Amino acid sequence: MSGPYSAPNMSITLSITTEVVQDHVLITATVTNTTGISDKIFLYLNTGTTSLGAYQGVCDLDELTRLQVYSSSIPVPIFGNKYLRHSQAKIQAPLNADAARISSTLESSVAALSASYVRQSPSTKIVVL
Repeated sequence: MSGPYSAPNMSITLSITTEVVQDHVLITATVTNTTGISDKIFLYLNTGTTSLGAYQGVCDLDELTRLQVYSSSIPVPIFGNKYLRHSQAKIQAPLNADAARISSTLESSVAALSASYVRQSPSTKIVVL
């Protein structure tokens, strides 16, 4: 007979905005709240300066623990740090792109990260025999 199961308390709240900016669509996803996980879940190329490079996607568990976080005031050397993590994703797409599909893919990627995190987090299972 199994008893209570305690899953880790983890959540990620995103704010996703889609807007037309001149000749492209800009999709901005910002982590507005997290519980139990870092809000720096989006990957960018590291330029070695205080500016971010191109957006690459949502990080996985390994990248979440291994990669450095972007700082707008302190440049991170590129050697050994090809990517940086940030709490906001800015995706530029052509005007004819399917912005809803891009947003949906972004949501799915964050949900997959969340599910992976929960599966790897410590949990307690009480078994009464």
